[in-house]
Amino acid sequence: MTDSEEEKEESYDDYLVKARRKLEKDPYEPGNTHGGAHPEFIVHIINNLLFNKQYRKINITVEKEFDNYHLKFTVNERE
Repeated sequence: MTDSEEEKEESYDDYLVKARRKLEKDPYEPGNTHGGAHPEFIVHIINNLLFNKQYRKINITVEKEFDNYHLKFTVNERE
């Protein structure tokens, strides 16, 4: 592996670590997408954001996954 390839690998590893920490800190931060969900899970997340986290309003996008069985959702904004 060349020095350039090692730098890219380290840089990508750093990115993954930062992304994971950010996701662990606030998994439903606007812009985050989660897949493999069932409708009951999305209802649970909505309840959590509105009633436990005390957001007044949330905007999410829900889409069917490629398997036409699971759902994916993105939190667009929350207030």
